Amino acid sequence: MPGQKRKSVNRTFRVDQASLEIIEEDAKDKNISTNTLVNQLLLSYANFDRYYEQFPMIKIFSSVFRDLLEGVSEDYAKRAGKDLARNLVRAVIVSRRGEVNLSTLLDQFRLVSNYSGIFTFKESEVSGKKILTLYHRFGMKGSFYFGAYLVALFELVNMQPRLTLTDNSIQATLES
Repeated sequence: MPGQKRKSVNRTFRVDQASLEIIEEDAKDKNISTNTLVNQLLLSYANFDRYYEQFPMIKIFSSVFRDLLEGVSEDYAKRAGKDLARNLVRAVIVSRRGEVNLSTLLDQFRLVSNYSGIFTFKESEVSGKKILTLYHRFGMKGSFYFGAYLVALFELVNMQPRLTLTDNSIQATLES
């Protein structure tokens, strides 16, 4: 949980030999310890995957998602992003944190950035304004989609961010 000091504990598990060999090989390729990789996998499950299991999902290549977005109108991309935010993402936040507020919303952006690979999320503060930037690889239609997604989520906490869209990013400015 956020704000809590994390500590390590020792546990012993039985694992499938073939799975362990793959994990050890991947850890070596990534130049990290097997322990670190296993911990990353467990954190991904604990912080992200288990909350999304209740919603039917599929994994697709990001290039396919981009192609799908390119095949829809700007309005449809916006509507799809808005619907995702208001229905599924809202439910995930409530399931995970109990309520939707600015803190739980920002936490959700961080989690999706850290564990899904669909976008990268950065935040900063300039002159009393919170600047949130979401980077993606889905072109302008992706920016319409994620822009509507951001706006709909911020509406849940009665905030109206000012958006700046580019082909591969959305910048949301929040007034203090």
